Amino acid sequence: MEDRDRGSGTGAAEALHDVSNALTVLLGWLEEAARDELPPEELRRAIAVATRKAREARTLAREAIGATPPRAMARPVGDLVREVLDGLEIEAARAGVVFTIEGDGAAAEVDGAAALGHVITNLLLNAIAFSPAASTIHVRLSSDERRVRIEIADEGPGVDPGVADALFEGRTSRPGGAGIGLRHARDMVRRLGGDLVHATASAGATFEVRLPRHVVSNAPSDVPRRTSSSASMKSIVNGTRVLVVEDDRAVCALLDAGLGARGAEVIAIHDGASLHERLATLGPIDAVLLDLSPIASDVQGSISAVREALPDAGIVFISGSAVALEQDLTAGHPRTRWVRKPFEVGEITQAIGEILRLRPR
Repeated sequence: MEDRDRGSGTGAAEALHDVSNALTVLLGWLEEAARDELPPEELRRAIAVATRKAREARTLAREAIGATPPRAMARPVGDLVREVLDGLEIEAARAGVVFTIEGDGAAAEVDGAAALGHVITNLLLNAIAFSPAASTIHVRLSSDERRVRIEIADEGPGVDPGVADALFEGRTSRPGGAGIGLRHARDMVRRLGGDLVHATASAGATFEVRLPRHVVSNAPSDVPRRTSSSASMKSIVNGTRVLVVEDDRAVCALLDAGLGARGAEVIAIHDGASLHERLATLGPIDAVLLDLSPIASDVQGSISAVREALPDAGIVFISGSAVALEQDLTAGHPRTRWVRKPFEVGEITQAIGEILRLRPR
């Protein structure tokens, strides 16, 4: 049995492990979607799950290169577990195993839903890998006033007593195993204030996630809520003129379609020379979306030229460059934002809205 982890593990290795898990699920659903006989409603479901896992993988990759992680949210543990089980349906079917959810703790809320989802995914993929065909993987949920417990038990060969004490040290006995998952999963649970333990079982392997129960506060939040509905997004950029400086024409097409649908006029420039030539003739510009690649030969000079020619326009840098460069280019310029690639149009719209609200009246 995999003691399901190995090696010292770096942040990048751990992030890639979670990305790999997300891509495993995504590929399964894409293969499901490609089946000729799949009914339309099942096709839509397959695409929806694949899209969700692609977003997870993208978020994990962005965090690994320094992007700010999304705000941690509390969720009912039952909803979170069902979502993970739903995503793993294809992997379970291939292995010939089924899932059951038991217990009375589904309504209890836990913090850090995204991280916990990765933990549960890892534990369940391990359980699938070691479960014999026609067996059941049991997920048991329980809670009290202070804690929530998620128990995952399979009917596989169990854990060799000789390696049980070293389960979380980073070793693997599974062919193809990277030896990262269990140690990484326990680290994530501990960062959430809980613990991941191997529980003694008469058969199979059982792992238990123990977490503090989310405490609902009646105090008003001092964190502003970010509105992301399509109607509010359209109202933010409707009637604006947006300059896009980007050498990837596919990205330009995406921004033109997405921002255009929200009522913005998009002007695209694909290289630094054309940018300098056209700056004086562009007319009023509300926001500049600026990739660094087209201006790589003179980044600072090009940015200064944009700010001088378009003093009323805020700048949204759209780049995957290093965090240090981000700090250098945005320091002292409050009407500047940085959105890392790959991005979604909603993120760009949100950034434009933020710099528009800071525009001098």
